[in-house]
Amino acid sequence: MKKLLSVLLIALFIFKPAYSQTFISGIISSNATWTLANSPYVVTANTVIMPNVIINVQPGVLIKLMANVQISLRGTFNCIGTSSDSIWFTANDGLTHWEGFYVDNSSYNPKVNFRYCSVTLGNGIFSVVNYNASTDTLIKLVRCTFKNNSGDIIDENSGIKTHKAYIDSCIFSNNPSHAMYEASNFTIKNSKFYGVSASPLGRAIFSGTYQNTIIDNCEFSGFNDLAVAIQGSITNSTFYNNHTAIATNSNGTPEVHYNNIYDNQIGIKDWQYGAINSPTQITNNRFCNTTNVRKVYGADSYYINNCWCLNDSLQIEASIWDFFDAGSLGIVYFYPYVANCSIIVGSADNNEKIAFSLFPNPASDKLNIEISGSIGEKSLSVYNIQGQLMWQQTARQEKLEIDIARLSKGLYLLKLITTEGSVVKKFIKE
Repeated sequence: MKKLLSVLLIALFIFKPAYSQTFISGIISSNATWTLANSPYVVTANTVIMPNVIINVQPGVLIKLMANVQISLRGTFNCIGTSSDSIWFTANDGLTHWEGFYVDNSSYNPKVNFRYCSVTLGNGIFSVVNYNASTDTLIKLVRCTFKNNSGDIIDENSGIKTHKAYIDSCIFSNNPSHAMYEASNFTIKNSKFYGVSASPLGRAIFSGTYQNTIIDNCEFSGFNDLAVAIQGSITNSTFYNNHTAIATNSNGTPEVHYNNIYDNQIGIKDWQYGAINSPTQITNNRFCNTTNVRKVYGADSYYINNCWCLNDSLQIEASIWDFFDAGSLGIVYFYPYVANCSIIVGSADNNEKIAFSLFPNPASDKLNIEISGSIGEKSLSVYNIQGQLMWQQTARQEKLEIDIARLSKGLYLLKLITTEGSVVKKFIKE
């Protein structure tokens, strides 16, 4: 009897894990939901999610991947957690890195949709192969955290892309390589990027193509090389404690407006601003760095209405490395300069009595406006970043739609004037 009881106890011990985890590997060819009841999911070998297949992952699910294992994504992977119940990705043994997702956009139309996900210990997370198969938003990340991963979080091959990526309210921390490499056609908002002090790569976002990427209201700190190098726009963001905050690089000439750039060794490494570009691409920023601007090539540059944490033009010139330091370089023109830095960094709403919303933002064709807390006639005006009036209208209704299709891509200000006062909001035309 004693011997039989011992055998039963051993059997129970061996089979108990079967009720608490699900093993994944091979080809997934039909739609499925990964449920909390069957969590954790352990990916034991390379796995392929086939075209047109949709995988939905429930909040609270834990996904563990074994060493060197990769998921090839040709279908759709929806991981939608909640603010109180995230979805977790990590290494099966808690130590050895897994190989991330191979997002195959060569002949398929894959989709990555992550919300409230926490991703750790991956050797690169999204490796994207692009041959212009999709024009959709290929990767969408909202309120996600990427921490302690090696390799690039999003690694796209170079060249012209047709697809897009959207990142909103995410945190990228302690990842020693790029957060985003060849990041063209990206929209990146409300996110934070923290580098690794010992990493020689030390870059947050880099793109070598001429395609636009939008960065708005983000924070960058701790990058040993440079924080951002893109073509597109960088607005309302904060850069501190980086070697170089922004590099225009040989293929990128971003518009840089309303940023707080301080305590970096170099504020802007200026490669290719000059006569072929708008003379007001760098406006209304706060520069307070060891070297505020360092020219690399010969074209002249124009920095309009910026604040330099200095009130004397000779002191400002001393913080800029240009023609006057090396004759082969172009001149950095920084007039007029602003003495009061507080008036240029950000453009927060300035009247709490008026509820005033814009959507969608960014927008491409139509911009919806909703106004409450005000009665009577209202005046609305759209200005570009140079302060030129682009559109104006009076209205009495609380909801209206304006056509912005003819506006060029970039950052704009919409000013509302009512009997209670005025308020200004920013929007981005994409």
